[in-house]
Amino acid sequence: AKRHRPSAEEASASSVEGDAPKQKHKSVMLHSLRSYRHALVRTALKPSTAHALLRLAGMHQLPRGAVVVDPCAGSGTITLEAAEAFDAHAIGGDCEENALAAATVNRAALVDVGGVGVCDIFKWSVRKLPLRTASVDVIVSDMPFGMKCKSKATRGGVYHWVAKETARLLKPE
Repeated sequence: AKRHRPSAEEASASSVEGDAPKQKHKSVMLHSLRSYRHALVRTALKPSTAHALLRLAGMHQLPRGAVVVDPCAGSGTITLEAAEAFDAHAIGGDCEENALAAATVNRAALVDVGGVGVCDIFKWSVRKLPLRTASVDVIVSDMPFGMKCKSKATRGGVYHWVAKETARLLKPE
């Protein structure tokens, strides 16, 4: 026998008097999962993915205040997650105005709720990040790729410059 799958309207209506209504769509929950998630860009990373990337980079093994950089920060998910979840000094930047506007709104939301780490957002070019050589503990980024991130010609030099700046910025082991 097949199970009946309720429609969105049926799922949001409570079947028993006094039941709380259910969420209509997963995207509604997306904003509520992290206190800093108020503004997005269309290529925004999920906070759980940002958290996983930071753990894979070893953030959970670094001392509080470790410096983490996201050179292509977009709306700031990796940067904000590093500050909130790992008590890091997180620095992020982007060259896109709409991404910077979203990241600035999200940073303000983190500050408003008393986020634990330090989070700085800058407008910059990945060709020359305004940071001291050998001053960064970890670099984590969701690099632009695919059709949502402009043309191949626009993305072409980003990977080269991020790799070059990563080598310059990371502290020696």
